[in-house]
Amino acid sequence: MIKFEEHDDNLFRMLEEPVPLTPDAEMPCLVRLIQDDSPMGKHNKDLHGFDPERLTPRICTEVIDVNDLSDPNRGSARCDGLMSIQYYRYELIGTHVKEGSDDWAWYQMMQGEKIIGTFHKPLRFYAIKKGCDYCALYENDGNEVRINTRRTYGEFIEYSKRCRISSWQIYKEPKPLLADTGIGDIVKTNLGDWLQIVDTPCLRFGHDECYRTHDGLYWDEYGVCDVDSTYNRLVAVEPLAPEGTAEWAWQMLKLQKPVSHPAEGELQDTDYTKEGFVHCMAKTGWQLYEPKPQPDKEDMHLRSGKDNPERQDFCHMYEPQPEPEYKVGDWVDCKDLAGVHAQCKVLEIHEHNVILGCKSGARWSLHHNNIIRKLSPSEVVI
Repeated sequence: MIKFEEHDDNLFRMLEEPVPLTPDAEMPCLVRLIQDDSPMGKHNKDLHGFDPERLTPRICTEVIDVNDLSDPNRGSARCDGLMSIQYYRYELIGTHVKEGSDDWAWYQMMQGEKIIGTFHKPLRFYAIKKGCDYCALYENDGNEVRINTRRTYGEFIEYSKRCRISSWQIYKEPKPLLADTGIGDIVKTNLGDWLQIVDTPCLRFGHDECYRTHDGLYWDEYGVCDVDSTYNRLVAVEPLAPEGTAEWAWQMLKLQKPVSHPAEGELQDTDYTKEGFVHCMAKTGWQLYEPKPQPDKEDMHLRSGKDNPERQDFCHMYEPQPEPEYKVGDWVDCKDLAGVHAQCKVLEIHEHNVILGCKSGARWSLHHNNIIRKLSPSEVVI
């Protein structure tokens, strides 16, 4: 049975049987005066029996060099910070347990703590369930992993040494990624896209709490609520920086919003990391880029060439821009990201994407360029 004891905020693993204290013992260690039926034990009990406190365990931190003849304390043991009697009157009953060591980890699990090694995934932990004499690896939801990881004390120590785990620590429950998320914050997907939160938590698709981003998708702690979206999960969340700062400008560029600065000019995108952008660019004075106003279309059309010698230079501005020929509720022919054609119903139309409902009940988020054409009722195959 593995036993541990705490003394003066130090943890010790108790030996099954005491052994004589020797000058080369690893310090600190837990010792006590020999108290068995040997001549030394009888001598100690006879000499200190009137003071039971002297017979209790003590922390030994040093044994004075027995070969130093110039030291009158040679061979003495320093216990609880004080010089004591000769070391050979003591026996070693416990070895010191360092924080983060294998023994420390086992003791913490015996106390009901969850522990994690230096190389383990943060979503798994080791623990000893109540009533068990072994530890096992568990998922963060409390379920034991599928493979057999049950280990007794000896097996656990051997496993740790074999895997060269340099240190153990108390497992901390991971904080939900969206715990402190608010409107305006930006989030990053595992595909590298940045999105902005535009709606507070709401019930959606049977999920308790979802956050809507500016592209019309809904997210929760496990990823996008629409399982058939091209996105998968969120990997980072950061609050919106103060407007006008370099950090804010970097965030706007990641949201595909051009920015400008009197000294830096107009920027459409950036390959800088946030730290690099803040270090290299102007610290304040950024704003969203707004194109200069152009002459009124009708006015330019009516003015003669004599009155407007630059009339021809603006003709290309007034070419009619194609509007989407489909609207919410229409059926369209579209291509998914793999280029496969499908018939889907338009559910939502946004600036950069369209939310489509498939015949299977799934929802897709596709760019406008992926919409081929609007289908007539007779072309829809049910």
